[in-house]
Amino acid sequence: MLGAVLTTLGIGSLAFALIEAQDRGWGSALVVGALVVAVVALTVFVLYELRRDDPLVDVRLFRIPAFTAANVAGLAVFFAFIGAIVYFSAYFQDVQGRSAVDAGLRVLPIGVALALTAPVSGRLTGRIGARTPMLVGLLICAAATLGLLRLQPDSGLGAEWWDFALVGLGAGLALTPMTATAVGAVRPERAGMASAVHNSMRQLGQVLGVAVLGALVYAGFGGSAPVGRLGPAAARTYVDGLHDALWVSGLALLAAAALVAVLVPRHRQSDN
Repeated sequence: MLGAVLTTLGIGSLAFALIEAQDRGWGSALVVGALVVAVVALTVFVLYELRRDDPLVDVRLFRIPAFTAANVAGLAVFFAFIGAIVYFSAYFQDVQGRSAVDAGLRVLPIGVALALTAPVSGRLTGRIGARTPMLVGLLICAAATLGLLRLQPDSGLGAEWWDFALVGLGAGLALTPMTATAVGAVRPERAGMASAVHNSMRQLGQVLGVAVLGALVYAGFGGSAPVGRLGPAAARTYVDGLHDALWVSGLALLAAAALVAVLVPRHRQSDN
């Protein structure tokens, strides 16, 4: 129970600090206090779990290189993936003045490509192992994310739909081998915990994606999201912030790919 409270408090405080910092400033007492709470809560959580015989999360699992790489990759994919959906939806509505339905249809290639690729990824992982599809998926996702840097306030559908599709394709290709790697890297009796930790890391990626990327997108507006259709100057400011968010997302995916290339073995290892 205490472990769940500490992680919720730590991650919640971190997300709050990241969101509020752009509006209140990094020196704000509220933001600094939230960051201190986050650091203290997460540190106490790790120390508490290390002392328990039946930990909520056995943090020693992160000593296993492949397990760590798979979890960092999962966090990075959901960090970039959710951020792309949320802030490109706002781009289509606030910058280009499209309806919510139209905006949803324009990001639909992400979900369609992911749904089509995920089953193929599972079969591919069973045949050749997890490392190659995970690595290729991360690289495709990173390249497509960085490719979206060319978008401008008046870009048309033809300029983005295939990049969105590649983002979904890369994510779909990488997700199954990530789970397989995380679970396969530990002893069988820890498989359930490993799966739960991996799912939590994905959820953490979503939280941080919305908070961090939102702070970057709206940095030019003082951290506060503008309301309604943006004028030309504000639209340019939004797109510049979106480009900053895309750089961070793309580089995070490339860093995760490098970690996978170094830490995940080519062939499945015996249980650790």
